[in-house]
Amino acid sequence: MAKMEKYYDCEEIAAILCVLSSENSSVDVEIKKDVEETIYYLKALASNEYNAEHFRTFWNVLQKITDYHVE
Repeated sequence: MAKMEKYYDCEEIAAILCVLSSENSSVDVEIKKDVEETIYYLKALASNEYNAEHFRTFWNVLQKITDYHVE
């Protein structure tokens, strides 16, 4: 079973994903809010050990993509 990173900040991960996907430096506020809500939902799914493994795997992949993890 994949382990989730111990420290994470959903808002920071969402902000980084929005910037990475944006063609310019400004990100629409509504899009950022939607991404944040989705990240929080994914975190909840990944935190529940009874849910499928792919939620934890995807969570860890997002952290690697955003390079947001604390050693």
